[in-house]
Amino acid sequence: MTKKTVIAAVLLACLALAPRAWAVDEKTSTSPPDAKNQKDNNNTKTLEAKIKSNRVFLKAAEKVVRNAKSGEAGSYFKKAQGLFDEAMTHYERGERQFALEDISESTRMAIYAITLSTSPEDSIREAIIEEEMLINAEHEHQQKKRLIAKGTAEVEIFIEAAERLLKDKPNKESAKRIDATKKLLLKAKESAAENLYDDALWAIDEAYGLATHSVKDIKQSQGEIITFPKIKFHNEDERFAYELKKNDTYIFFAEQTIKENDKEGTRFFLKAMATRFDALIAHQNRDISQAVEKIISSTSLMIKAIQAPPGK
Repeated sequence: MTKKTVIAAVLLACLALAPRAWAVDEKTSTSPPDAKNQKDNNNTKTLEAKIKSNRVFLKAAEKVVRNAKSGEAGSYFKKAQGLFDEAMTHYERGERQFALEDISESTRMAIYAITLSTSPEDSIREAIIEEEMLINAEHEHQQKKRLIAKGTAEVEIFIEAAERLLKDKPNKESAKRIDATKKLLLKAKESAAENLYDDALWAIDEAYGLATHSVKDIKQSQGEIITFPKIKFHNEDERFAYELKKNDTYIFFAEQTIKENDKEGTRFFLKAMATRFDALIAHQNRDISQAVEKIISSTSLMIKAIQAPPGK
C-alpha cells in the first residue's frame, strides 16, 4: 500500500468515527449570514467548523496512536495537539488567519501520527519525514517572498520621497546613498528572481537602511527631524505603537507627495485616514488585535496613495 493510500484510508476512517460533528459543521457553514458582515461571518463559521472537526479528529487519532505505542507517532500527535492549542489562542484573540493555518497544520500532523501508527514500514516513515521537510521549506520560501515584496514596496516609497525632497534642496551625500539604494534594490529583485531569497532579504535590509538614512539627512538639513522606529515589541500593545509610528511616517510622505489634483492618490489617502481612525477606536476599546490589523491596513492604503499616478 502506498503512502497516499494509507493516509487517505486512515483519514476516511477517522472521519467515519465522527459523523455528527461533520454534519453540524456543514450546517453551520451554510447558514445565511447577515449581508453587511457576510465575508467576516463566513470566515468565522469556516474556522469554527474546522475547529470542531479537528477536535473530533484529534480524539480519534489519540485512540489509534495510544494503541500503537509508537514513539514517532506520539511525537507527531503531540505536535498536532500543540498546534490545536495555538490555533485556539489565535482564535480567542480574533486572529482568524493564524488560527486557520494552525488548525490545518494540526490536522496534517495528526494524519502523520495515524499513518505511522498503522504502517510500520520504513519507506512510509521516510516518505512522511521527507514530505514534511518539503512543506516546511515551501512555507519558509513563501514567507520570505512576502517579506521581500513588502520590503521592496517600502524601499521604493522612501526612494521616491527622497528624490522629491532632493529636488527642493540638493544634497550630494544623500543623492549618493539613494543611487546605492537603487543598486541594492535591483540586486534584491535579481536575487529574488533567481530564488536566492536570503540574498534578496539582505539587499532589501541594506537598501532600507540607506534610504531611511538619506531621508533623515535631507530632513535634518532642512531643519526638521524624522525618526524610523525599529521592530522591537513583546506584546500587542507594543506592536500597535510600532505600527502607529510607521503609519505616521507614511502619512508624512503622503502629505509631501500628493497634490490637490491627484484624485486617485487623494482617494487612497482619505480611505487610509478613515481606516486609521477605526484603528484608534479599536485600540481605545481594547480590541488590540483589531487595532493592529486596521493600522496595518491604513499603512498599506497610504502606500497606494503615494504610489498613485500624479494628476489622475
